[in-house]
Amino acid sequence: ITTLFIGIQVSIPLSLGLLGALSIIRFRTPIKEPEEIGFIMLVIAASISSATLNFHYIVMLYLVAFISLLITRSAQMVKFLKRDGVLIITMSDETAESSMNKILEYLHSNLKWVRMESSSSRDGVTSIQLAFSGLNGEVTGFQHGLRKLAEIKTINVFLDRPGGIR
Repeated sequence: ITTLFIGIQVSIPLSLGLLGALSIIRFRTPIKEPEEIGFIMLVIAASISSATLNFHYIVMLYLVAFISLLITRSAQMVKFLKRDGVLIITMSDETAESSMNKILEYLHSNLKWVRMESSSSRDGVTSIQLAFSGLNGEVTGFQHGLRKLAEIKTINVFLDRPGGIR
């Protein structure tokens, strides 16, 4: 937006053209994701900077956009690389209510860290999805230990990397 203001400065035709372009974008084209409006604003700012021969502002604009995308992606990547996999446990609603504390204690004692990502219940069956890292021992032994704690219908362990756990 700063690049737009610098490019327009006091030009009435450019400001009216920008107003028309933004109204068409906002009201005639459905915006589904917030990233779309950011991309549209980048393109409009770059085109106005080009039209007013302020090419150094385009370079600064795209450098700032690129660096902010790198920061966002690296934060997501660090979060992804921190985990070894995903554990999905399904059980009846009654079992989930009565034995959830025991299950969480078992998970915390056998994993370096565990975080619940989602939980859903449908037709009397509760499904819990957990991200984990640092499994001590074999997956089959871990699953067997979980089955001893409660009547679990299914235990699915999905590893993020080929070759298994680090």
